[in-house]
Amino acid sequence: MNTDLGLLEWLGGMLDCPVVWDGEPETGGERQLTVQDELIQGLLRIRTKTGKMHFKMNRSQAEYSRRCTKRNIVLKARQVGITTYIAARFFIRTITRRGTLSVQVAHDRESAEEIFRIVKRFWDRLPVSIREGPLRTSYCNARQLVFPGLDSEYCVTAADDNAGRGWTIQNLHCSEVARWGRGGEEALASLRAAVVPGGEIVLEEKFKEGLSKVIDGTVECLNASSWSRTNKE
Repeated sequence: MNTDLGLLEWLGGMLDCPVVWDGEPETGGERQLTVQDELIQGLLRIRTKTGKMHFKMNRSQAEYSRRCTKRNIVLKARQVGITTYIAARFFIRTITRRGTLSVQVAHDRESAEEIFRIVKRFWDRLPVSIREGPLRTSYCNARQLVFPGLDSEYCVTAADDNAGRGWTIQNLHCSEVARWGRGGEEALASLRAAVVPGGEIVLEEKFKEGLSKVIDGTVECLNASSWSRTNKE
């Protein structure tokens, strides 16, 4: 098991490294994959409308992978798979990096449970030798996976007043933030404050509903950026 954990952590240190070029038509032409993308497509399984199980990144997911940074604001159309890709991205980071807490926050409980079903399927469909070895869970409830071998955890929750309190988050995805209810602004601020320096944040919303909130978030990100600080000095 120690050897297996060592291999996972070794891969975790290389996730952003480029590996191959993929020129398949559905991805929009030639693109460079990362170690992380290769692990997503090689290890993870999803349920699609056509019944396929292998996670094959589409053009929108590949473009997000290519362009994303540590602070991301996503205006998306329906049914392009961004939420699923972010879940896959954070899942791989959680199972390959020690001491990682990844959190996805939905606007209500039903949506949170739907997202977690995707994440749970990732784990359920891993090879048995991995699932029952280095990635054996010590706790698994309706919206939480805990991997004691890596001291890592994946949590999906609904937005509420207590979201983020007492947490130290490495990866944060806030879904459909424009639909968060009363106290949504406070919950979002608390969650973002819980993300460690260098952690990854994704604020996602459908274009029509989230434009004003995303504009506010963009301004905040720019004001907090190293570029802004440099130009103020």
